[in-house]
Amino acid sequence: MLFEIILNEGNEGNTMFRNKTKALGRVGVATVLSMGLVVSAVSVASAVGTKANTITASTPPAAGSVHGSYTPSATATSGDKVAITLDAASSGCSLSGGKVSFTAASTCLVDFNDVGNSSFAAASKVQQSIKLYSSNTITASTPPAAGTIDGSYSSSASATSGDKVVISLASASTGCSINDKVVTFTTNGVCLVDFNDAGNGAFAQANQVQQMITVGTGNPKTQAALTLTSTNSIVGNTLALTSQGGSGTGALSYVVTSVGTAGCSLSGTTLSATRAGTCTVTVTKAADATNAVAHSPATTVTFTGRSATAVKAIRTGSAVWTGKSVITTIIGRNFYGRPRITSNVGGTRVGVLHDSGNTLTIRVTVAKGTPRGVHTFIIVFAREQRTTAKYNQR
Repeated sequence: MLFEIILNEGNEGNTMFRNKTKALGRVGVATVLSMGLVVSAVSVASAVGTKANTITASTPPAAGSVHGSYTPSATATSGDKVAITLDAASSGCSLSGGKVSFTAASTCLVDFNDVGNSSFAAASKVQQSIKLYSSNTITASTPPAAGTIDGSYSSSASATSGDKVVISLASASTGCSINDKVVTFTTNGVCLVDFNDAGNGAFAQANQVQQMITVGTGNPKTQAALTLTSTNSIVGNTLALTSQGGSGTGALSYVVTSVGTAGCSLSGTTLSATRAGTCTVTVTKAADATNAVAHSPATTVTFTGRSATAVKAIRTGSAVWTGKSVITTIIGRNFYGRPRITSNVGGTRVGVLHDSGNTLTIRVTVAKGTPRGVHTFIIVFAREQRTTAKYNQR
């Protein structure tokens, strides 16, 4: 056991006292007696062990920035709780609740200490030094002064934090695309390249860097409103599509956006329908060197049938046969589209194969057991326009 010796004035004349005062420290009783010291003034200190004691501290960040932080931790061989404090010479940081917060550009010094216990000696102090910066700053590559269509720009950036900088296009960017940090200029527009670093524990989020690159002539102008002007026709006739509005020299094109109830189809700029009803069409005027592409709203086109009084079935071309499927015709005038055809007797199915305007080519299937005789086809056109035709079933 070791003791701390407090000597009284009676020892001043002792040569060993004069020579050993500064070296005594904590010694054993036998040492005190051998020195001939007056031990009546000896006070006993608490016992301190002699086993080696080592502090193992958490790994600090290599550097940090204002608004960043670090939560240090440590263990000691002794098993004691390690005291974590800021060194007297530390600046630019504060310690509260076990968290070191970075407050200014400087050098933060974090100390770890353990005084030891009855079995372990005091551990050597561990000190961590952290370089602090005023902010987390992104340094980006230099963009081209302007972008050329079909040209490209290989972007790059670094951050004070050491993080990988995220490079992307802003939502408002036009005229370019990006793939693996390579920006490709695709058309006239204003390309906006964003550089971001969300930061990490030690470094705060960096301010975004944005690069603006004018591609070609820059953002194109908006064309005048574009409108489809051909919106009505009659089933059986074709409709030449026309439009008005738009700007510049871009080519016009049309597309059926919904075939609708009219069953519309398009060939070039000519629209046709298989039956009375409606469909929707959109016209597009392409971009040119000055103007952006323009689209009209989806516009309704109406196809009407011929008048009900003009639709007339006169006769069927041939008889049909019980238990068989045959092709025959219905002769008449002013037919349009492909009407629905039913029979006045059950067991008979009719499908329209072709409509020439005056002749309906039909397939008639008659089930076995269907009564023979003269029956009636009921022919229903668009908008419930109707006519009938007698037929002979054998």
